[in-house]
Amino acid sequence: MKTALVIVDAWFLDGWSKVLTKKFGKSPVPNWPEEVKENIKHFGNFLSYVCDVERKKGTTIIHSLGNTTNKFLEFANENASAVKVKEGDIITASDTIGRAIAASEVNKVFWGGFHFGKCIHTHSNRAYQYLNSIGRHDINLLNLVLNLSMVLPKHSWNHHIIGKRAWGVNLHKDDVREAYDNSMFKDNEFLPGHFNDPSISVNYVFNSVKYTHLLWSINSFEDLALKDTF
Repeated sequence: MKTALVIVDAWFLDGWSKVLTKKFGKSPVPNWPEEVKENIKHFGNFLSYVCDVERKKGTTIIHSLGNTTNKFLEFANENASAVKVKEGDIITASDTIGRAIAASEVNKVFWGGFHFGKCIHTHSNRAYQYLNSIGRHDINLLNLVLNLSMVLPKHSWNHHIIGKRAWGVNLHKDDVREAYDNSMFKDNEFLPGHFNDPSISVNYVFNSVKYTHLLWSINSFEDLALKDTF
């Protein structure tokens, strides 16, 4: 089995991003507070070590940075990531992450980085939607690795794992709210963005898509018996 590890939004946060912003326009680098930047710097060192271990096993490392594969990201290239980029790695953004995964010919994909419940879910969901749209149902995609991920300050792991979050779902729209309230899934979590397609039902979302939560060690990625979330 060929595997990939996707590291989401491990931006290298330094003065160079301001220089590139002047050259290419608006920076895709989030305007995080110093506390978050410091956390990314140190946790990024750990993720660099993990990537080294996984490369030796033949795992493809994919760095997914931001929402758009643009001139900023192309110019910054390996310097965009706080996690060391090495030969054979793939650099992409969430708009092309699905294509990158398909082209890498992997069978299973693991996700980590910044931040759990936020961009990790968004990037993995965009990949899912793209692969689903081209009929690539053969890739085991939605595997989130908890100890390779970080939550934002004041955010809760429990909230993101078992809480209800209406990612991309217009619950202010009467027919969507009614379908949700009348379904057996009322207290569950929506997969981000799935209701961009009005033909997709609430029932389809909760029956077809499930995340798997895992822990990483130098031995393997180990599946956890946690409640299924969407």
